[in-house]
Amino acid sequence: MPALLIHVLFAAAVQGLVSFTLVGEGISEFTFYAAIVSILVDLDHRSDEKRSSAVHSLFTMSLLSAICVATAVVAGDVWTGFLLISLFVGFTSHISLDMTDGEGIYIMPRNREMIAPFCRARRPGKSRRRRFHLILAGLSVSVLLVLVCI
Repeated sequence: MPALLIHVLFAAAVQGLVSFTLVGEGISEFTFYAAIVSILVDLDHRSDEKRSSAVHSLFTMSLLSAICVATAVVAGDVWTGFLLISLFVGFTSHISLDMTDGEGIYIMPRNREMIAPFCRARRPGKSRRRRFHLILAGLSVSVLLVLVCI
């Protein structure tokens, strides 16, 4: 499982890029909101399972993403739209990173089938995954530094 710091950095960098693309403002409160949501996704872990199937599933990610994006498009208020987009970015960035750690995510809640592109049988060694996550963290920090300077 990627460390929470990597989840935060990745979500903040993606949200910063989205904000810069849409309104020309890189770092804002919405960057912070996306980073917080990327942490909150892991709060439903129970001691008897590694990942919650209710939250860490492709179905939940798709449903929440569709609701957030559709509501953001329909919302007449720009602030509400950006808040929903930051929720979308925080959630999907967390789930996307969890797909790369070898365990994968569930397809449907309460189902044992998982999407694991780097499954344990074929996945690269732990040091390679760790290196990938460290490189991703470094790139995220670089993006954030550039966005601060803009």
